[in-house]
Amino acid sequence: MKREEFERKLKAYAAAAAGVVAAAPAGVMLSASPAEAAIQYFNPSDITVNSSSTRADIDINGDGVPDFSITYSFADSTNFGLFLHWTRTTGGLGGSSFIATGNNGWPSTYVVNLSANFLIQNNLQNYVWNSQTAFLNGFLNDQSSGSFINDTGCIGVRFNTASGVRYGWIRYQGVGDDTGIIQDWAYEDTGAPIQCFDTGQQTTAVPTLNQWGLLAMIGLLAGGGALALRRREAEE
Repeated sequence: MKREEFERKLKAYAAAAAGVVAAAPAGVMLSASPAEAAIQYFNPSDITVNSSSTRADIDINGDGVPDFSITYSFADSTNFGLFLHWTRTTGGLGGSSFIATGNNGWPSTYVVNLSANFLIQNNLQNYVWNSQTAFLNGFLNDQSSGSFINDTGCIGVRFNTASGVRYGWIRYQGVGDDTGIIQDWAYEDTGAPIQCFDTGQQTTAVPTLNQWGLLAMIGLLAGGGALALRRREAEE
């Protein structure tokens, strides 16, 4: 068999393999579709809270009922502070809470500035789930107070639904010691833990069993055809 004819037939086998791919049923693709995300992500316009703002509500699960709020108010007779509050809701199990450093009442209680990828879940050693009110930026006259001053961090939260407890995060930016900006938030809608700043948009395509089978069939078709051609060429 001439070399030109051998290459022509080898290309024909490759074209046949490509035809198998093209004829594959809908849903059987070589690039896997991302799995349906369990993380619900919300990215509104920045919400600013300071001495000129009213209460900033956070409806973390998008059901129209505020779950948390941030206010600028008196910490004591002479100092103002930015506070995170949980909001008791009706329906479901009721109540929400956030991760704090203590549960002894303000001003000794601060919302924890969690690191990126921190896993928010039920049992957190050395932390408490605070169901009251806690400082975000502490006393405004004390630059050392509060764990979000001049820093952007993650607030770990949980709230109750009719289907059970859900975990989420809020991205909060402290601007100086008198202003806060709520940037975005997310929660895990199955009740599983969630990592800080996980938006559910990072996916890795992995072939399904059907896709692996299709890849194997294409390999066998192309490889078998090439082997048969080589044998015929050797015999001639």
